[in-house]
Amino acid sequence: MLRQVSPKCDFDYGFSMEFENQEAYEAYNAHPSHRSFVQERWETEVARFQEIDLVE
Repeated sequence: MLRQVSPKCDFDYGFSMEFENQEAYEAYNAHPSHRSFVQERWETEVARFQEIDLVE
């Protein structure tokens, strides 16, 4: 996890993830452990977030 220090951004922390390819991302996104985390923790504890999806 990274701590955000720019005064231009309202968010305090961030993290990034890199995937080998689109198939790896889709497998991660559909994995039962990930889906459970999103449902049980992320949706109940995270008030707001910014998602940025980048490709090369």
